[in-house]
Amino acid sequence: HSSTPNASTATSNPRDATRLHTQLDTLAHPFQSPPVVAANAVIDAHRGEDKAAIEHALAERHLPSPVEIGKMVARGTYSFGRLCRKRYKLTTAIARLQRQQGTSPEEEAPSSPS
Repeated sequence: HSSTPNASTATSNPRDATRLHTQLDTLAHPFQSPPVVAANAVIDAHRGEDKAAIEHALAERHLPSPVEIGKMVARGTYSFGRLCRKRYKLTTAIARLQRQQGTSPEEEAPSSPS
Protein backbone atom coordinates (compact mmCIF):
# COMPACT_ATOMS: atom_id res chain seq x y z
CA HIS A 1 0.00 0.00 0.00
CA SER A 2 1.46 3.32 -1.07
CA SER A 3 1.03 6.59 0.75
CA THR A 4 0.88 8.51 -2.52
CA PRO A 5 -2.72 9.46 -3.27
CA ASN A 6 -4.29 8.34 -6.48
CA ALA A 7 -7.70 8.63 -8.01
CA SER A 8 -9.22 6.06 -5.65
CA THR A 9 -7.48 6.98 -2.33
CA ALA A 10 -7.38 10.78 -2.38
CA THR A 11 -8.94 12.65 0.53
CA SER A 12 -9.96 16.26 0.78
CA ASN A 13 -6.42 17.30 1.76
CA PRO A 14 -5.34 20.16 -0.56
CA ARG A 15 -1.89 18.58 -0.90
CA ASP A 16 -3.58 15.47 -2.29
CA ALA A 17 -5.26 17.62 -4.95
CA THR A 18 -1.87 19.15 -5.80
CA ARG A 19 -0.37 15.68 -6.18
CA LEU A 20 -3.25 14.60 -8.41
CA HIS A 21 -2.76 17.70 -10.60
CA THR A 22 0.96 16.89 -10.80
CA GLN A 23 0.23 13.30 -11.82
CA LEU A 24 -2.22 14.54 -14.44
CA ASP A 25 0.29 17.06 -15.83
CA THR A 26 2.97 14.38 -16.20
CA LEU A 27 0.82 12.01 -18.25
CA ALA A 28 2.16 11.94 -21.77
CA HIS A 29 2.29 9.55 -24.68
CA PRO A 30 4.49 9.35 -27.79
CA PHE A 31 1.46 10.40 -29.87
CA GLN A 32 1.70 13.77 -28.10
CA SER A 33 5.46 14.19 -28.39
CA PRO A 34 6.71 17.37 -30.11
CA PRO A 35 8.16 15.51 -33.15
CA VAL A 36 4.91 13.63 -33.79
CA VAL A 37 2.78 16.74 -33.31
CA ALA A 38 5.07 18.66 -35.69
CA ALA A 39 5.02 15.81 -38.22
CA ASN A 40 1.22 15.75 -38.17
CA ALA A 41 1.17 19.51 -38.72
CA VAL A 42 3.48 19.14 -41.73
CA ILE A 43 1.33 16.33 -43.13
CA ASP A 44 -1.81 18.45 -42.70
CA ALA A 45 -0.11 21.43 -44.36
CA HIS A 46 0.81 19.29 -47.37
CA ARG A 47 -2.59 17.59 -47.82
CA GLY A 48 -3.29 16.86 -51.42
CA GLU A 49 0.39 16.72 -52.36
CA ASP A 50 2.02 13.49 -53.41
CA LYS A 51 3.61 11.10 -50.94
CA ALA A 52 7.18 11.98 -51.99
CA ALA A 53 6.64 15.71 -51.31
CA ILE A 54 5.29 15.01 -47.84
CA GLU A 55 8.11 12.61 -47.01
CA HIS A 56 10.65 15.17 -48.28
CA ALA A 57 9.14 17.93 -46.12
CA LEU A 58 9.28 15.66 -43.07
CA ALA A 59 12.85 14.55 -43.77
CA GLU A 60 14.00 18.18 -44.16
CA ARG A 61 12.74 18.87 -40.64
CA HIS A 62 14.09 15.57 -39.23
CA LEU A 63 10.57 14.46 -38.32
CA PRO A 64 9.14 10.92 -38.33
CA SER A 65 7.85 9.65 -41.66
CA PRO A 66 4.24 8.58 -42.17
CA VAL A 67 5.43 4.96 -41.98
CA GLU A 68 7.15 5.60 -38.62
CA ILE A 69 4.04 7.36 -37.31
CA GLY A 70 1.92 4.42 -38.49
CA LYS A 71 4.17 2.00 -36.60
CA MET A 72 3.86 4.17 -33.50
CA VAL A 73 0.09 4.09 -33.78
CA ALA A 74 0.09 0.30 -34.20
CA ARG A 75 2.37 -0.18 -31.18
CA GLY A 76 0.89 2.55 -29.01
CA THR A 77 -2.88 2.30 -29.32
CA TYR A 78 -3.30 0.03 -26.28
CA SER A 79 -1.05 2.16 -24.06
CA PHE A 80 -2.82 5.31 -25.29
CA GLY A 81 -6.13 3.82 -24.18
CA ARG A 82 -4.67 3.06 -20.75
CA LEU A 83 -3.34 6.62 -20.54
CA CYS A 84 -6.78 8.04 -21.37
CA ARG A 85 -8.40 5.91 -18.66
CA LYS A 86 -5.79 7.04 -16.11
CA ARG A 87 -6.31 10.69 -17.12
CA TYR A 88 -10.08 10.25 -16.72
CA LYS A 89 -9.68 8.75 -13.23
CA LEU A 90 -7.38 11.60 -12.17
CA THR A 91 -9.65 14.35 -13.50
CA THR A 92 -12.63 12.68 -11.79
CA ALA A 93 -10.73 12.50 -8.48
CA ILE A 94 -9.67 16.15 -8.78
CA ALA A 95 -13.26 17.22 -9.48
CA ARG A 96 -14.47 15.19 -6.47
CA LEU A 97 -11.86 16.85 -4.22
CA GLN A 98 -12.83 20.28 -5.48
CA ARG A 99 -16.51 19.59 -4.80
CA GLN A 100 -15.60 18.46 -1.27
CA GLN A 101 -13.59 21.66 -0.77
CA GLY A 102 -16.31 23.84 -2.25
CA THR A 103 -14.12 24.95 -5.15
CA SER A 104 -15.46 24.83 -8.69
CA PRO A 105 -13.29 22.80 -11.10
CA GLU A 106 -12.90 25.83 -13.37
CA GLU A 107 -11.31 27.91 -10.58
CA GLU A 108 -8.44 25.52 -9.89
CA ALA A 109 -8.09 23.52 -13.08
CA PRO A 110 -4.54 23.72 -14.41
CA SER A 111 -4.00 24.35 -18.07
CA SER A 112 -3.91 21.10 -19.98
CA PRO A 113 -1.01 20.41 -22.37
CA SER A 114 -3.33 18.63 -24.79
